[in-house]
Amino acid sequence: ARPYGSPLQRRQEALAAAAKFENLFGAIARLELGRWGEINPAAIQEAIEAVQRQEWQIEENLLGLWMILQAYSTHPSFPEHLRPAIKQALIDYPYQNVTNPLSDACTIQNLAAEVLAGQWFPEEVFTASGKNGAWHRLHGEQQAQAWIIEKGELGLWPWNVGQDWPGILLALAQIATHADSVDLTDLAVVLLDKMLFLLAVNSFKGSFAASQGRASAASLKSSQLEATSGVSRLLWGMGVYNDFIAGLIGLACSEYEYPAFFQQIASQIPESFLHREKIASGREENVQTVHLVTYKTPDFQLSSAQD
Repeated sequence: ARPYGSPLQRRQEALAAAAKFENLFGAIARLELGRWGEINPAAIQEAIEAVQRQEWQIEENLLGLWMILQAYSTHPSFPEHLRPAIKQALIDYPYQNVTNPLSDACTIQNLAAEVLAGQWFPEEVFTASGKNGAWHRLHGEQQAQAWIIEKGELGLWPWNVGQDWPGILLALAQIATHADSVDLTDLAVVLLDKMLFLLAVNSFKGSFAASQGRASAASLKSSQLEATSGVSRLLWGMGVYNDFIAGLIGLACSEYEYPAFFQQIASQIPESFLHREKIASGREENVQTVHLVTYKTPDFQLSSAQD
């Protein structure tokens, strides 16, 4: 409930907490910590096969596999048989044919993976499209820029969906760190700043306590099960680590640095604090809008979507 530690201390703690999981991002945490004797090839192979089968959370796995390929795959202790398998998964995936209008996280993760895979394999022909990586990089950059500009201006829709935020933070942090396009990296940083500002504004002692357009049953039962809780603990030392580690790892393994005063906004609540926000679903006809009002004191927080 109270901030603690330095950003570096919390980063190491976050990586150690994530490394306990036997999945792709748990494996990334171990590699980032240099725990090469604890590599879990099975978790990486499982993620490769999930991408090949186009299963749930494939976009998240795509980005995780790219992170492994670019940061750790050349280490002498990395299993050699996984390198070509990761490459094949990245160039076989049908990026331009996969969309999910109901999930902002899936959309930007797909575009981020297309940009990064395209610039990593510029001459390779991607199986589904018959286009080379350079074409995919340009296509992904154009689409990602348009998406970031729209969400920066209008907000994410549905609003404040906690379980979507880690995936979006993962994608934006990797774009901000690794994309070759300066325009795209700048936009990613701007949207990251805005999202984390809103997370700080709408947080109460580490809990993302804002009105949400869609929520999981678990997060309503306890904010300790809310998907942004670990991110809050990493950034400003309030919250708990839980099963949602992709966004946590995405930020911890990036070069993005959030403005330091965000921690003060999240932790130092004045006697009376009122926040208003308007979010829209798009720019076309029949656009939906929501007006959010959040009020908090050092003792409580209330948030609602106004009529």
